[in-house]
Amino acid sequence: MEFVTTADASKYLVDAVPGETEQYWSRRLTNLRRVDRTQPYELNFCKYDGKTGLYKQQDIVAFAEFEKTRRLGEMKLTGRAAAALRAFGVGEPGGGSRGREFNGSANLQPAEGGHPPIVQLIINNPLLVFALSPARAWALGNELIESANAAKRHYGAEACGFTTGADK
Repeated sequence: MEFVTTADASKYLVDAVPGETEQYWSRRLTNLRRVDRTQPYELNFCKYDGKTGLYKQQDIVAFAEFEKTRRLGEMKLTGRAAAALRAFGVGEPGGGSRGREFNGSANLQPAEGGHPPIVQLIINNPLLVFALSPARAWALGNELIESANAAKRHYGAEACGFTTGADK
């Protein structure tokens, strides 16, 4: 079992968890030894020949993995990852890991000025307006009905919110 000093552990952490200096990691390791504070990670240390802050090498490696994971949770996401979280509404009122509560409607836009008729699907929050051909709107409606019927068969009408005799 190999032990490392605070200085050696700090050098390892600079490479293992980018973005901080050796001084930062040295202070952080020292602060993790304080028993008067609640710590986010319990990193065992020992004293040997009067030296404080000797760590098992495997414990420092495990701590580095914990820090990387923790920092991923704090990362500002961009691109497709951010767009996916926004689409589901994660962290927003009415949204979550299963998606947003639907708040919208559909209406017919009649044929005008040589343009064919369309069905507008309007989502209110966030405001989005989709133009569907009547055939695509019909197909989407059938997909929704098939999914609702499958839920009703699997979970029961009342569990799915069907309350009237007509929709049971």
